[in-house]
Amino acid sequence: MSQDDWTKIAEQLLSMEATDMAVRERLVAEGVLYDGYHPDMEAVHKKNSATLDTIVEDYGWPSMITVGEDAARAACRIALNAISTPDLMRKWLPLMQAAAEADDLDFRYVALIEDCIAFHERRPQRYGTIFDWDENGKMSPWTLEDPPNVDERRLEIGLPPLVQQIEDCRLSAEREKAKAPEDIEAWLEKAQAWRDSVGW
Repeated sequence: MSQDDWTKIAEQLLSMEATDMAVRERLVAEGVLYDGYHPDMEAVHKKNSATLDTIVEDYGWPSMITVGEDAARAACRIALNAISTPDLMRKWLPLMQAAAEADDLDFRYVALIEDCIAFHERRPQRYGTIFDWDENGKMSPWTLEDPPNVDERRLEIGLPPLVQQIEDCRLSAEREKAKAPEDIEAWLEKAQAWRDSVGW
């Protein structure tokens, strides 16, 4: 495969990421991003994940050495947002792990995917990167595996202490005018019904 081919794939990945960000920014401006998984956002995520899977099937995982750092990040972002297609997330994870072990992908992206899969499977997460509304109406990390050692695991892969990420996440939610659900139990039931519907 020529470098020109990889350059075209890199441009495609960056374009998909830009579309994702544009829709997200629009939903933030409309004040509806945190009201559940918006159909417009889900549609973009499904389309992007299908395109990424075609790339992966044809050429392998798009890593830093093949598409460059920015496009490799874009591929990881698309993978992280592929929550409507759990089989694809599970399929891509070992490919990402192999790239990270070969120093061809930032392991922080692997950690995000691992935590995201754990969150949707309702298992404790290892790194504390996935947040959701808690019973007090605050954005908080989903349940942690081995909480006393989470910062040690985060440090090993270049993540800041969890307390810093908690602060950053809550400030971001505040900037984006996010409002906690009035009925947390109903929110959780609706979220679980969606997870069941897509095969988590």
